[in-house]
Amino acid sequence: MNYTELAEQRSNIYGLLSLVYLHEPTIDFVRLLASRDIQDLLEEAGFNVGEQLKEGNEENFREELQVEYARLFLGPGSHVCPNESVWRDGGSMLWGKTTSQIKNLIESLGLTYRTDWSGLPDHICVELELMQKLILKEKKAREQKKEEEVRTCLEIEEKFMNEHLLEWIPSFCDEVVKKSQLLFYKSIATLTKQFLEYEKELLQNLCATSDRESLLTE
Repeated sequence: MNYTELAEQRSNIYGLLSLVYLHEPTIDFVRLLASRDIQDLLEEAGFNVGEQLKEGNEENFREELQVEYARLFLGPGSHVCPNESVWRDGGSMLWGKTTSQIKNLIESLGLTYRTDWSGLPDHICVELELMQKLILKEKKAREQKKEEEVRTCLEIEEKFMNEHLLEWIPSFCDEVVKKSQLLFYKSIATLTKQFLEYEKELLQNLCATSDRESLLTE
């Protein structure tokens, strides 16, 4: 696998994880999970969703996931808040310093929100999608042989990873594993944490490589 293919695979995983945390699962999302491409992608990351889908039909699985998503991430009552600011800026603050930092980064990259998005910039699904967009920008730079732009993308990815994603998502995932009553969300949270650990090491290696040699080898 070359660097461009690796970037595509990484962006696909971030995109899928972002969808998982976006909102209560729809029937289309369940069917997406059941697709061969997504199952192959998840199996490469060590997670077999196919076994869970075999235990019930699509509609039952969707209903179970919707109930569990609401209980875990929305409330009412005690839930696992999916916003960085709550984990880093004072416990219950929904718009804190880190929220503004994410908002400013999104705007500095020329990105905008979907018209139907009413959540905050530091929601886990936004942060994971932001990483996906950064990697897609890196992939495009590789395809266009723009080596300096590749280095810049990698530096931003690593900075965002270290200063934001790793500062709260592993703890968030631990809490999801602890509180989830469904294997699906336990497994997804475990996968999310493990993937970020893998990404941290990968980005360290990629950034170190970019200082020594070309990253544009086919």
